[in-house]
Parts: sequence; structure tokens; C-alpha cells
Amino acid sequence: MNTVMRVLLVWALMTAVTAATSGFSWNNSLAALLTVAVLTLVVRATNASGWSLASMLFTLYFGITWVNTHIEAVLFHVMSPNDAAKSLVLGAATAFMVAMVLTTALNRWIQTPESLPGTARTKPWRILLAVLA
Repeated sequence: MNTVMRVLLVWALMTAVTAATSGFSWNNSLAALLTVAVLTLVVRATNASGWSLASMLFTLYFGITWVNTHIEAVLFHVMSPNDAAKSLVLGAATAFMVAMVLTTALNRWIQTPESLPGTARTKPWRILLAVLA
């Protein structure tokens, strides 16, 4: 199965989970597709694999998709801090599942020849640093 098919499979799973919890929306479906595409680019740009890669994907997805939006929601009084905290627990579970599924779908639990340290790939800490900046 090539990378495009794997990305589409993860996108379909994310869309199905979102539709099951909050109803189907083209906006959510497009957001899920873009999220999976960007995370796939991150996976292909790094030499990380296994738990190192999964934890990096979790941090990226949880930080950008959940923490950032909830901070804004609390600051602009769209959501109370208690509701935000409860929602962040769901967000952490979702981010964990996305990281595990994407790492599995892209066959990155073990190091492949393309992901060995000698190749011209980006280090995981550089990607995290770029996101935090």
C-alpha cells in the first residue's frame, strides 16, 4: 500500500470518528485531510521511528489542534476553564490515537532503510522547535 492510500485511510478514520462524535461536516473533513497531510510530511521529513515518532506526532497534533485552540477559547471567553480542561482530556486521547494510527499506517514502528540516521532527514527536535517558534 503506497503512502497516498495510507494517508487517505487515516483521513477516512479521522473523518469517521469526528462524524460519529459531532456529526459530519465538510469543514471537519477538510481539516482532517490537511492535518493528516501535514503530519505525513513531518513523518517523511524525519528519521524518527517508533515511540519517538509517535510522541512527536502526539505533541504536534495535541499542541496545535487542541491546546492552542483551547487557550484562545478560554482567553476570549468562548469556553470556561473547566470545560476546556474536560475537553483537553478528550483531545489528549484523540491525539494519542491519531499518533498511533499514523505511525502504524506509515510503517514507522521500526526503522526502515530510508529512516536510518545516515540519511538527509531532519531531527525530531528541530521539527518540534520550529513548531514552538
